[in-house]
Amino acid sequence: MLKWVMHKIFSHIETSYNYDTGYMHEVTDVSAGAAMRYFGLPMLSQMTGPSLDIWAGASLGSVMDGDCGPCAQLVIDNAISAGVSAAALRSCLRGHYE
Repeated sequence: MLKWVMHKIFSHIETSYNYDTGYMHEVTDVSAGAAMRYFGLPMLSQMTGPSLDIWAGASLGSVMDGDCGPCAQLVIDNAISAGVSAAALRSCLRGHYE
């Protein structure tokens, strides 16, 4: 039952964010406990407060270092919806940290 619920949640994330959650489904099939750790990520990746631009830049730098293009797009989409300027994000993508 837990795996079924997790698959439903990951499918919702996939459609809501246009993000491939295939790896989350695979982890769920192997270990529900390991997949549960994905639910802690939103708490760690909340972009709020006065340092919003810094938080977004650090998140973007992290996923770029990990060479995850879809993850970078997800960070960019969430940052823009949270109010980070597209110009600041473009600057980060070029490696110009101001």
